Amino acid sequence: MRPPVGYDIKHARSILQLNKALYRLKQSGREWYGTLTTTLSDMGFTTLNFDPYVFKKDGLIVSIYVDDLLIFGSQKDINEFKPAITRKFKCKDLGQARYVLGLELDYIDQFITLSQSLYAKRILERFDMTNTTLRNTLLDANVFPPRTEEGDESTDIKEYQQILGSINFLVVGTRLDLVYAAAMLSTFIANPNKRHRQLL
Repeated sequence: MRPPVGYDIKHARSILQLNKALYRLKQSGREWYGTLTTTLSDMGFTTLNFDPYVFKKDGLIVSIYVDDLLIFGSQKDINEFKPAITRKFKCKDLGQARYVLGLELDYIDQFITLSQSLYAKRILERFDMTNTTLRNTLLDANVFPPRTEEGDESTDIKEYQQILGSINFLVVGTRLDLVYAAAMLSTFIANPNKRHRQLL
């Protein structure tokens, strides 16, 4: 931050007060969350006990990710909320959510289905695994690969960690069937060898 043009700082201990939090400032995120929380509270919303970024008011749920809002509820409630929030902030309505944080949303009747097929394809492309042979079973629960010992062929640790991080995001989102494999292979994250890499 620099003082405004024409302002002369005569003493090294001069202090300037920042009136508006800007992007890229360390405290900007906190200031924005405080402003948005106060606004939603004034509108009658309360945060959920287990997630401070999800707000609820009657049948309406508002989920926050940085400066994006996902609104869930009846069409009537959503149509009432949108003008109310746009009076407080400059907003852009992007319509019905289709792709959010790696999750694909599909609307069928009264249900929403989630998938991560696009995210999974991106993982395969990123790590050059598009021609990988498919397996019928993920990982045998009775087979536990041994730890890396002297003489084992090493693998790129950073790449191994990146692949596991990507797989763990799939696990958290939609692929609970990968929990065991991801957890077991994570035990070798500090010192993987080629055998561990082949199991990914």
